[in-house]
Amino acid sequence: MLSSIGRAALRRGGAGAGFASTKRAAQNLWTLQRVNLANEPTIKSHAAFAFLRFQAPAKKPAKKKKKPVKPKAKKPKKPVKKVLTDTQKEKIKLKVLKEKALVPPQPEGPVTAWMVLVSENLKEAGNGGGQAQLGDTMKALAAKYRALSPEEREAFNHKASQNKLSHEVAIKKWAATHTPEEINAANNARNQLRKLTKHNWTPIPDTRIPKRPTTPYIFFFKERRSSGDFKGIAVGAATKVIATEWKALSAGERKVYEDQFEADKFRYAQEFKTVYHRDSSSTLKSAA
Repeated sequence: MLSSIGRAALRRGGAGAGFASTKRAAQNLWTLQRVNLANEPTIKSHAAFAFLRFQAPAKKPAKKKKKPVKPKAKKPKKPVKKVLTDTQKEKIKLKVLKEKALVPPQPEGPVTAWMVLVSENLKEAGNGGGQAQLGDTMKALAAKYRALSPEEREAFNHKASQNKLSHEVAIKKWAATHTPEEINAANNARNQLRKLTKHNWTPIPDTRIPKRPTTPYIFFFKERRSSGDFKGIAVGAATKVIATEWKALSAGERKVYEDQFEADKFRYAQEFKTVYHRDSSSTLKSAA
């Protein structure tokens, strides 16, 4: 239906107007209808909603909260290696060797006739008087020792032998508390300490340790010394003569002693394996 305003417009245009007039009238009518519709409150609200819908900025999606990043644990700084001097290295080496060398029990009494005499006389004299008097005392004891009769010397020798025997028993008991490997390592350390410190680091006796094989020359030397040909001849002079004789031996003559050495080397290899449960270095070298 047309509104009152629309009908009035048609009347003004006339019923017999041409196509152009009709077209203009229709346009006018459409315009008027738009105006009227726009003035309606319901239409107004829908139009406003549509306008705001397309004109309002779109809501941005909420940003996801980032997970808190744990701070990386700081790596501990590597300790700076201290550069040791040669003296410090030597001290450390000596300390390690002394630990390996072990500490066997000391003799409970003097093991020589001279030390027995000194020990007994110093006990009687006491410790007073200082170094000067001690020096005089030792000189007097040396003179006394030289003047001992055979019977007196024999008595001091007997006491020393008893002390030595007791010490050997104590050493054997102590060594049994360690493995043969430990005693062997201790003797190796003592050998190095003897060279480095110039002190008398005596080897620790242990009957379990195999005796090293005797060399061909030592077999020959022992044979010549036991022959009786060098009675009354000093050891140094006899040694020189025996060394000269050894050099003059033919290959066939030396073979006797070389065969003895080979037999003794085999004995050592067997004993070594029994004690240490492994082959000796000499056995490994010969097998290579």
